[in-house]
Amino acid sequence: MHDIKLSFHLASTAFEMHLLPFFVDSSYSFFMHASLLFYTFSFALVASALLISYLVGRKWGEAGRKAAHVVLSFWIFIPRYFQNLPVYVLLSGPFLFFFINLFSSRIPLARFLFKGERTLGLALFPLSLFFIVLLASTGILDWNDAIATSLLMGIPDAMAAVSGRVLGRHYAFGKSIEGSLFFFLSSIPILLSYGLPLYLFLSLALSVVELLSPGGWDNLTVPFSFIILLKVFS
Repeated sequence: MHDIKLSFHLASTAFEMHLLPFFVDSSYSFFMHASLLFYTFSFALVASALLISYLVGRKWGEAGRKAAHVVLSFWIFIPRYFQNLPVYVLLSGPFLFFFINLFSSRIPLARFLFKGERTLGLALFPLSLFFIVLLASTGILDWNDAIATSLLMGIPDAMAAVSGRVLGRHYAFGKSIEGSLFFFLSSIPILLSYGLPLYLFLSLALSVVELLSPGGWDNLTVPFSFIILLKVFS
């Protein structure tokens, strides 16, 4: 019995002195490395969005702002890949976007993004991303559904704005019917690619929500309407 106690004591001491520090240091190193990569990829994506927005906006004006929306909607893949990081790290991404937006308003090459109601849309975009990541991180929303939600917030909206400006002839609620049609058509491939049911109904419903949403508010109403519809029909 004494030998067993002695062996257990020696094993416990060895674990505390050698193995435990190794595991703690390894976990801390992994956490720091993964967090650094998370922020590096996030900053790189935001910088790319601003650059692409500037280059597109110089030639096509409004399309530049929508190009930034499209690029930033793909940010959701970053927290999806780093989902094992603490929730507060993942949620810090949208906060960074918000403050970068504020800072970018003082940069000449990005000032065309911050005019009138556009400022509201830029504020609501990271707010929606914050709640999308929060719902996915807590298991309320599947990560694939979260990706689809983010892409639906960026790509169809950009298609609607650009096509509406070029092709818009008929208007309702201050927006072009042609733009809403392109919103509907461009949302279908996203829904299909993630195997979501009732894709035609969902596309139509979101198109109506986007049409009825005042300028800038669609960055909030479209993703949350989609999440609610998913929960109702799942």
